[in-house]
Amino acid sequence: MTNVVTAQNQTIHSSLFSLFADSLGASPSEIGMMVFLSGVVATSLMIPAGIIAEKYGKKRIIISSIILQAVALFLYALAQDWRQVIPLNMLFAASFALFIPARMTLVVDHTTPSNRATVFSIMNIAWSTGSIYGPIVGGFLADVFPGWKMPFYFMALSLIVSLVPASLLKEHQSVETGPQGGIGNLGKEILVLRCIMPLLAFHVLLDIGIGAIDPLVPLYLETHFHVNKTQVGIFYSLGFGLATLLFQVPTGYLADRKGYKRKILIFSTVTIPVLYLLCTLAGDYLTLMIIYLFVNALWSMTWPTSMAILLDAVPTHAKQLAISVRQTSIRLGSTIGPLLGGFSWQLGGGTGSFFIAAIFAAASIPAVVLQKEVVQSQTKGAG
Repeated sequence: MTNVVTAQNQTIHSSLFSLFADSLGASPSEIGMMVFLSGVVATSLMIPAGIIAEKYGKKRIIISSIILQAVALFLYALAQDWRQVIPLNMLFAASFALFIPARMTLVVDHTTPSNRATVFSIMNIAWSTGSIYGPIVGGFLADVFPGWKMPFYFMALSLIVSLVPASLLKEHQSVETGPQGGIGNLGKEILVLRCIMPLLAFHVLLDIGIGAIDPLVPLYLETHFHVNKTQVGIFYSLGFGLATLLFQVPTGYLADRKGYKRKILIFSTVTIPVLYLLCTLAGDYLTLMIIYLFVNALWSMTWPTSMAILLDAVPTHAKQLAISVRQTSIRLGSTIGPLLGGFSWQLGGGTGSFFIAAIFAAASIPAVVLQKEVVQSQTKGAG
């Protein structure tokens, strides 16, 4: 439930934030700057968040993250000017940055190389579930109730309720055998991470592309197709939530059972920039939603596959650091992307952001082709 509620809030936030900031007087470039600043905070916290989670406990960090997110969302509802939202957006991003490494490491601790991609896919189903109903509920609340208070109160209350299942989480040591050096021996572990540098570069470049357009899609829908907030929510629900729900388990199965991790990753990466170019040609709301559904479906296929490739490539003692560094590369891309997308919107309109997205998604192709896959056997006695 904790994962579902977090996904619900992240997708409500994503689908409404640019419209919310626009209603407070922010321009597209200023919205991009706001997302950039919050991304800088989140990116800087990714590696420390992994260290903190290992030192103080993943469950404790997840609960702390939930509380901080709830506080930030409650304060959003009180904002009267877009400048007041800047520190709140930074707090919200920082609290989410604490959540992700702790959640992922819990999964790693309970899995082995032979089932990890499948389990990550199942975990992402919970994420997809929140992503399906969340944007619709958020858009409906924003349409029905005057102002923006109700969507933010709904998100904050949901987080408070999710503290109950979060308090029931169990922690234990990784089921994999091998040296458990932890994150303490940083020098040794950073050297180990050299083998995944192409994968890290891939995430930076692809997520610059994703970040260049994703925060601005609600504004694009409103300005080009004159839709209401509920329709924006439906767009995100189907174009993101349904897409990830349908593709996660098949992707994990093909990656784990058939050994197609690298092939899936390459296929997805090659196709995404083509679809971004097709988005610029979409003449109506439905056509754009269908194309965007496939963009997000392919993007979601890279999540379990890239994670499995990364964790197969590093020894047990470096997995926590590898997860944190991967998340840092993702956050770095999604931090730079909105800045570029906002300025390209100012220069060339909404379609300019789609072109930027296509360029950087295409630039990520060589990096993923260069990443080698390490095949690991199931650990004995891992159950």
